[in-house]
Formats: sequence, C-alpha cells, structure tokens
Amino acid sequence: MTTEKTYESQKVRKISFEGDALRMSMDWSVEDLDKIQVLVESTAGSSHPSSYHLGELAAEMEKGVYQMGGKPAIYTATDICDGVAQAQVAEAGRMLAAAQSLSRRETAFDLEGAFVFLASQDSDFITGQTLNVDGGWMLH
Repeated sequence: MTTEKTYESQKVRKISFEGDALRMSMDWSVEDLDKIQVLVESTAGSSHPSSYHLGELAAEMEKGVYQMGGKPAIYTATDICDGVAQAQVAEAGRMLAAAQSLSRRETAFDLEGAFVFLASQDSDFITGQTLNVDGGWMLH
C-alpha cells in the first residue's frame, strides 16, 4: 500500500481556503494551487550592500522550486541600512566583518548549502526554525 505525502501547504489550504482566492488574483493558476507551495523570502534590494546579491539567489531558488514541480511564493522584505553604512559603505563592511566570528562578508555561495538542505527531504521534520547563516553574527 502506497501512501502519498500531504504537504503542509496543502493542509493549510483546507483550513484557510481564502488564500486560494488571493493567490488566484496574482499569478497563480488552478493547477498551481495543488502543487507544493514554497515560500521564497528575500531582502534583496539596493538599499543595503550586504543584501544586493540576494535577488539572484532568490531567482535561483524560484527556478529550483519550479524544476521540482512546486509553486514558489516570492516575498521581498525591504531592508534599511544604518547611517554608517550609507555614508561609508566600504568602512561599514569592514566593521561588520570584524564583528562576525568569520571575519569576512558573506557571499551567495555561503548560503547555498543551507538552501539545498532546506529544499531537500533531509529537512522534512524541521518546522518553525530560523537557520542563521551569518558567519557568527548572531553570536555577538
């Protein structure tokens, strides 16, 4: 006997059916509603030097979700850079890197392993957690 896995995104649809109407008012089709729904959230933008590259990463995640047969929900939160970084981006980058356990700024490649893990079946039993891939920034 084969049992088909029911994804959390489909369970939520049964108790929060108004979400279907909202999605249909955007770029979702009826077929998309039955797919696994994956949230791809990013703070990409030009307002902060350390998040500028995240748009490319979110686009790659979006492609990966489509390739795996899912439907990505793309959300972008804005980030605001503090005055020090706005005034002196290079110096602020050095200051931020010095405050991390790993004394360098992150790159998109530093996040790749976390994204691959979270998109894999190895993370199926992880819910409601924050995975900080920040070079030790949260330790300080």
